[in-house]
Amino acid sequence: MERYFDEDLCLSKESASRLARFYRWHLQQEIMPHWKALSLDTVYGGYETNFNENWERADNTKNLWAQARDLIMFSLMYEHLEPDQQYLDLIVSGRDFLTQYFYRGNGLWNYRVSNDGKTVLEGPISLLGDMFALAALARYVLVTDDSRDMPLIRETYDSVEKRLKDPDYPNIMPHVWVPGLERHSHYMLMVNVLDTAEEVLGYDLAHPLLMECVDKILYFFCGSGRDPYLLEYRALDGSMAAGPMGHLINPGHIFESMWFCLRVCLKGQDKRRIQRILEITDRVFDMSVDREYGGFFHLLDCTGRTAFVKADIRNRQLNWNDKVDWVNAEALYLLALIAVTTENPMDFLRFLRHHNYCQKHFCDAEHGDWITTLSQDGKPIANMKGTKHRCAFHLPRAVLDTYLAFETFSHRKSEETL
Repeated sequence: MERYFDEDLCLSKESASRLARFYRWHLQQEIMPHWKALSLDTVYGGYETNFNENWERADNTKNLWAQARDLIMFSLMYEHLEPDQQYLDLIVSGRDFLTQYFYRGNGLWNYRVSNDGKTVLEGPISLLGDMFALAALARYVLVTDDSRDMPLIRETYDSVEKRLKDPDYPNIMPHVWVPGLERHSHYMLMVNVLDTAEEVLGYDLAHPLLMECVDKILYFFCGSGRDPYLLEYRALDGSMAAGPMGHLINPGHIFESMWFCLRVCLKGQDKRRIQRILEITDRVFDMSVDREYGGFFHLLDCTGRTAFVKADIRNRQLNWNDKVDWVNAEALYLLALIAVTTENPMDFLRFLRHHNYCQKHFCDAEHGDWITTLSQDGKPIANMKGTKHRCAFHLPRAVLDTYLAFETFSHRKSEETL
């Protein structure tokens, strides 16, 4: 299979078709086989999500984020590529375990349970986890037409909406609540959640909140003038918060956030917001790209100082300039989506360069999937395949969406060109 692409390549229906073929193959042959074969817990139900470098089980507890994210991804695979019994079994088992053992009532979800689900190890302490549960159940309904969870979906939606707008709500694991701050990650995720959930909740209920979140990202978290950054945290009045947290730029979250917003705005042909998204994207790409080695940095500080980092991989603190798989995977799809949207040769070149970088440095030819963390110069640092939050989600979703972007473009009629 053709893995690397000439950077002189022009975007056309033929080149888009070649890229689509590669990304479909990459997903089905190199990324998903282990997840598909090893994820189903045949004893207790739900998913095994914790794996070491050799795909051996590394932990025997179940986390809400990973269970919900896997349910989303397996549903997407069933919907778009492989509507087979094995994926259906995964989907049904994931939904059953999630609703039986993670739901706490009143729109709240447990964060971590024992492998059999009977012991709650961490209760409803993650607003983001509740959002993932909402998205997972909505996706399940769309894929299976099984609507029995609609009351649960509505209850979770009502609870999430209330807590999203409350900056004093403290249960935001794995983040640490600090008073007086608004958090980009919550509004970012809610855009993606509602882009799915409004199909089951209804446009009139969900769309106003969806667009409120889009505008919160584009015009509150991203400043203007002397403060043009999309910051991870802002003071309640929109100003730059004091201290290191107030300076933090999270490229991976911004890449996600921009493609979440772009897909929503493309549906409505909202040219004003689309232009704002493209401007923000150009700015963060310019700041976070590594011009010496390629790829995108993990975290940045808008003042130019070294960004503080609290993430930990196998007892090793990540550096701001490490290359992390999910960050670069999200960038890959955003670049692809922008390229097929604008058809600008420079946008397509930017995608091709990042594609070649990812295939050269991240692709794990020995174990499948991608290497999880690289040093700045591309040397492997960590390669745990499944952790509390790393599962069949960021990477396969990005690869699937990149495939769909080029596949759709390859069949686009000339009058549909944007």
